[in-house]
Amino acid sequence: MRIAQSDLKLTSHQASSSESWKSLQVAEGDASTDPSKDQFAAFFNQELKAMASLLPQAEAKQADASQAVDKSKEERFQSLWEMLFGSHPTSKPATPCPENTTPTNSSTDTASAASAPIKPQPITIKFLAVEHTKTSESCSFNASGKVCLKDGSTRQFDVGYQNAQNTESTRIVGAEWLTLKDPLVVDMGPATTKLSQQSVDFDLDNDGKKERMRLPDANSGLLFLDRNHNGVADNGSELFGPQSGNGFSDLAKLDDDHNGWIDEGDAAYTDLKLWQSGDQSTGRVQTLAQAGVGAMATASVQTEYGLKEDDEVLGQIRASSVWLGEHGGAGSVRQIDLATKPAA
Repeated sequence: MRIAQSDLKLTSHQASSSESWKSLQVAEGDASTDPSKDQFAAFFNQELKAMASLLPQAEAKQADASQAVDKSKEERFQSLWEMLFGSHPTSKPATPCPENTTPTNSSTDTASAASAPIKPQPITIKFLAVEHTKTSESCSFNASGKVCLKDGSTRQFDVGYQNAQNTESTRIVGAEWLTLKDPLVVDMGPATTKLSQQSVDFDLDNDGKKERMRLPDANSGLLFLDRNHNGVADNGSELFGPQSGNGFSDLAKLDDDHNGWIDEGDAAYTDLKLWQSGDQSTGRVQTLAQAGVGAMATASVQTEYGLKEDDEVLGQIRASSVWLGEHGGAGSVRQIDLATKPAA
């Protein structure tokens, strides 16, 4: 397929609302884990060291010292809250640490206590941060128009999709971080909001380290440019978007004849392939021609929509476009930021 002229109209509609509130509980307790093995524990340990440095000097009275410690704790917990969540008018204040109830000897020499250096006691923090969220989200996309081919024939098309979801979740803030990277996904069937259960270890951002990521649904595939003609996607440098942040902009660079489409008139067309989930652990690969894709538009429209599964973030749809079938039909092309985690 070679497109001579085209009339393409892309439209989208997005709506979203979110309500969230957070609570934080902090208490003193005995250490039960090795802080060096936990990112949050290491962070809190650093804060606690700073707290200890604020303890009063030896000549301070015991009562004043206790007040100083309590005030220091309160300020530190407030600082931790703001660093974790930022200032939020509906946030609940941190639960104060319970007072020690260990009985003391009333015959203690108070004069001696006042003159002796006050030795800070190790403080272990039991930390629990809970976030409650209600979200409503919807998105619709439509691509319609007409193309005139080099052979004189014309093709009309009209393709689109609609997504909507309402979610409510409660999660405990942990030390697990997700990174979103955006390859282009070609939908050979309906544009689903689900990903395949098949995960692979792949260097998506081309930094020499592999990340664990889920492949698209079986009816969709990751678009990649097989630069070295070895039949596989070697790393994120062969995909569209992971490094630039804009997959459709990367795709437009391959439009040699500047007709707004990637088709047989562009040198890169024969090297463009789809990486799909399959029976093999690494999935399966086919060319655009084998998949029946004759042309892909380089223009796109924003279509923000979150991909979630059991309150777990799987990705974020950023933008959408359209592809035309070699022998008829059409489908969507989406830029999806896939959630990745460091490979084991």
